[in-house]
Amino acid sequence: MFNDYTEAAIAGDLKVSPHTVHTYSERLYRKLGVTGRVRLALRVMDEYIALTLSGTLPPLCAKCSNVTTISRQSANQLCAAAEELLVGKVSPQQPACAK
Repeated sequence: MFNDYTEAAIAGDLKVSPHTVHTYSERLYRKLGVTGRVRLALRVMDEYIALTLSGTLPPLCAKCSNVTTISRQSANQLCAAAEELLVGKVSPQQPACAK
C-alpha cells in the first residue's frame, strides 16, 4: 500500500481479486480511524515514532543508530517531513531528510 500500487496491482501480486484488496483496505482504514492511504501512512509513522520514543523500537534514522531514543522535536520534524513527502510537497527523488 505504501508503494503507491493500485488495488488491482496489489491484487495481482497477492493473487486475490481487486474487490478483496478494496474490502481489506476499507476495513483497515475504519479500524485505524483514517480516510485513505496518506492518512494510513501518517498513522503508521506516528505509531512508529511513539514506539521509538518509548524505547520499544530502534530509531528510524540510520544516522541515529547509536542513539537509543530520539527527541520529541526530532520526531516532530521527521513526521512533518514524511507528511510533506506523502502529500506531494517534496519530490520522491529528494529525501525528506535532505531539506
